Amino acid sequence: GKRFLVWREKYAPTTYVTMVPPIHPSSTLVNVAEHAELRLVRLLSGGAAPSFESTCEACIANADAPGLIRSILSDSGAMDALFALDPVEEAVSAFSLLAALLDRVGSDRPDEEAGLAKELADTVGNNESYDVTKRIAMLCALYNLRSDGAEKTLLLARIVQLSASSDPKSLCPGQPLGDLLEADNIMSMMASWAVPKKEQRFLFRKVVDGVGAGGEKSLLLKRQRYLLLLVESYTDETPLFFQLKIAHFCPFPSRINMIV
Repeated sequence: GKRFLVWREKYAPTTYVTMVPPIHPSSTLVNVAEHAELRLVRLLSGGAAPSFESTCEACIANADAPGLIRSILSDSGAMDALFALDPVEEAVSAFSLLAALLDRVGSDRPDEEAGLAKELADTVGNNESYDVTKRIAMLCALYNLRSDGAEKTLLLARIVQLSASSDPKSLCPGQPLGDLLEADNIMSMMASWAVPKKEQRFLFRKVVDGVGAGGEKSLLLKRQRYLLLLVESYTDETPLFFQLKIAHFCPFPSRINMIV
């Protein structure tokens, strides 16, 4: 229970409760303490496969960060142990140690870094059997640790999707995530990060879908704003394709005219 108390003070990331990313991509570098990987492996080994601990120790001995990450992610017992940690901060601290290994992957095998970051996000974000509060907090931790603007945008979209499904009001103005999603702030960040249109649209769609589940007037206004941003993102397409996109995302064009 207390083995991560010191680590938490040094490595615990912000969740969306306090997550306010800067205008430029942030890279919260986590300096993994000596033997931290071994402690993490032993913490997660209780319900893991019999060979889990020896496999991970071999990865550590060979400085094989990608292998260590994949060994943990692929063992369902180890992941169950990770999500069984309480309170939430304890689980997030352990996950942050794992996510921090991505920096080492970037130094040794840069071609694998983005793929492994996505594997981390997929494993945490897609498994509905895990506690949703911990899933959101871990994705926030990963968001804070990554520096690529497009990657951060996709992670934010995942956070929005999970938050909307578990607590739609968290997207309202006055809530930390809701304030973060203020449209001008998001557009400024993505412009600074030079986020491609594809990733921008992915976030816009998740916000449009997410706030649609709330029913609050403030969420309706946010949905209208993001729907316009989504439509405007296609203005550089051919006229016919642009019209098809409008019809797909907003089957009632007159509503767009009312919003404008």
